[in-house]
Amino acid sequence: MFFLGKMVKFVVDIYISGKLILDFFEVANLKSHPYFWQ
Repeated sequence: MFFLGKMVKFVVDIYISGKLILDFFEVANLKSHPYFWQ
């Protein structure tokens, strides 16, 4: 049971960090987009 809890936490951590990275790239893409600077 303890091992299962660690596995779930590991997967959740990866999911959250992956989501943060995706959000960061979306913001970066918006800022580099020409329309953003017009």
